[in-house]
Amino acid sequence: MDKTSLNKKQLTAIIALPILTLTMVIIYRLFARLFGRKTAWYAGFLVYWPVWCIFFPLKMIGTKKLRDLFKWHRPNTLGWFMLIFPPAITFLGRFVLDKQPRQAKEKTILVFMSFMNGILEEVLWRGVYIELFPNNPLWGNIWPTIWFALWHYAPGSISPLADVWTLMVGAGVLGALLSWVTKQSRSVCLAAASHTISGLVQSLC
Repeated sequence: MDKTSLNKKQLTAIIALPILTLTMVIIYRLFARLFGRKTAWYAGFLVYWPVWCIFFPLKMIGTKKLRDLFKWHRPNTLGWFMLIFPPAITFLGRFVLDKQPRQAKEKTILVFMSFMNGILEEVLWRGVYIELFPNNPLWGNIWPTIWFALWHYAPGSISPLADVWTLMVGAGVLGALLSWVTKQSRSVCLAAASHTISGLVQSLC
């Protein structure tokens, strides 16, 4: 395929990210009006996960390639080293910028969400785009990293748990690091593990 041309699925994937962000902002705002901010923050993920993190990847790359994203490929030494940064950044942000206490029941829910987000978001934001654009850093890495940060405005804008701008900046840094790791290892395994640990740090500390 000519490197300058894009097929239908690639174009769909590019356009989908602004649509995802806009629709999820609307959904979170609607849920906040209907259920209150705290319940809305959790309820929005019940739309985001099945629609955008499961159905959309299946349509874009299919079941076989989706399974292939979880094949283990050993990274180099730098790849391993890079994995400590997302949890470290989250730990720093939790104690410096986000000091709100977590209740016991809330921690249990957030732990569950950490595992869900750690796996499903890596499939969507890293795996799908690196699979569709293996030799195109703009669309395979930079574009999804930008929108990964921007999408966090949707839950962050109504979140009682964290400042929206802190959440967006942190997500952008996290996304850039995990995109690099996924590209280098050709798998979402390490990125999903690092993302999950970051979520657990945010939930339990």
